Amino acid sequence: MFFLVYSLVLVVSRPIAGKIQDNYGDRIVCFTSIISQAIGLFLIAWMPNEITVFICAFCAAIGFGTLNSACTAIVTRNTTANRRPYAISTFFIFCDGTMGFGPALLGSFVTATSGYAPVYFISSFITLLALPIAFFALKK
Repeated sequence: MFFLVYSLVLVVSRPIAGKIQDNYGDRIVCFTSIISQAIGLFLIAWMPNEITVFICAFCAAIGFGTLNSACTAIVTRNTTANRRPYAISTFFIFCDGTMGFGPALLGSFVTATSGYAPVYFISSFITLLALPIAFFALKK
C-alpha cells in the first residue's frame, strides 16, 4: 500500500510542482520537498502504524519524488547545452552515492531492540540539513 500511495501522489504532484517551480521559482518547491521528506521520516520513526505509513508515503512522494525532478530541472536549466550531460551525470552520481553510502552508514544504528526507528530519526534530521544548503544554493 505504501508504494501505491507513493506512486499516485507522485503522478499528481510532479506536474503541479513543475508549474509552481516555473511560476514561483525553485526555492518554494525545494523547501517544501525537503520539509515534507523530513516530516515523513520523523513520523514513521516516532509513531509507526498503518496511518503513519500512508502519511509517510504521501510525504516521501512530495519530498524525494518531487525534489529529484525539481533538482534535475535546476541542473539542466542552469547549464549550457554542451555541458548538460556532464551536469546531469554528476548530479545523479551524487544522488546514487548518497543513496548507497547513507543506508550503509546509518545501518549501524539498527539494533534488535530499537529496530529502524533511530535510522528514520537521524535521516529526518539529516534531511533538514539540506534546508540551509538549498537556501544559499538557490539565491536569486
